Amino acid sequence: MYNDDSERVEQVFRIEALKGEIEEAVHGQCVISDASEDCAPEVAEQFFEHVLDFERAEMVRHREQLARHGVALPPEDELSDEELALKLIEVIHTLAKLRTYLYATNHLSDRELYRRLVEETLEGLTYDFASDDPANCHIDLSNGCDEDIYLRYYADEDTREHWLHEFPDTVMPPHEEPPYDRDRHLPVPPEPYNDPVFIARCWADSREEITEKLATDGIIHAPLSNEPFSYATGLACVWAITCPDNPDTVIGWGISGWLPTTYLPISEAPDARAFLHIISQRWLASIDKMEREGPANELRVGAPHNWPFSFSKQREQARVLEEWAEDDAAWEEE
Repeated sequence: MYNDDSERVEQVFRIEALKGEIEEAVHGQCVISDASEDCAPEVAEQFFEHVLDFERAEMVRHREQLARHGVALPPEDELSDEELALKLIEVIHTLAKLRTYLYATNHLSDRELYRRLVEETLEGLTYDFASDDPANCHIDLSNGCDEDIYLRYYADEDTREHWLHEFPDTVMPPHEEPPYDRDRHLPVPPEPYNDPVFIARCWADSREEITEKLATDGIIHAPLSNEPFSYATGLACVWAITCPDNPDTVIGWGISGWLPTTYLPISEAPDARAFLHIISQRWLASIDKMEREGPANELRVGAPHNWPFSFSKQREQARVLEEWAEDDAAWEEE
């Protein structure tokens, strides 16, 4: 039923081809390292696919997007405090309409935030999202400045401890409450997604990914359930893989969405909730293993001081799976 050797060889060729296309897209201005031995090939392949999509995407500056929507950005010294506060509201809410959201601004006054946006943040590039694209852009204003800002005002105790473990020479500042109270009033992405058209598209994309994965692995006659067994819209869908001769008999579980598409036979995961627990734990173990190894063995992005943020985000995604498995409301129909 399986043809692992030929699929692995084809996967290696696909990964190498992706790496070549990335190098061509960036004109050789980056070094692409290999994944660790424990990194699943499908994880590496999906990672390089995302990198290639990013490098080929049409990009635009945030200020250009604002200009399209009639938002002018006058110099800070031409605005009174009242005018600047109103202009800041206009900028923040127009960015939100463009699905760009600001975070961690409480260490900045209105004038400091406006100056930072105009002189730096809005000069940055972003995807030029289509009007029907549900993707969001998130801008953390504690990044790109002295790490003391993040550690002093925003890092929780677990993060501070992890930071000291990774960078023992750091002089850890005492925790302080930020001087301003703006963040809780900032626009946030709409959630949960409740657009039936968007939900249907997520289901269709997820079903196609699982079906293609099964076919690639030689499991060409295993149909899926008519609808996801459970789903978190905009995140992932869990599918029951059924017996070709008896659609009421489940022989495995599959998941696809914002994480690599994967599946397990029912002999390894007797039910869907166990399936989520297992792949979550495997993912966390893989992250821990990759974190312990050097940069040459890791799909790390950006400067070394950003790696803790990357690993933290990946761990958080794995924990989402655990919370999903524990959420009784997500399994009412089980």
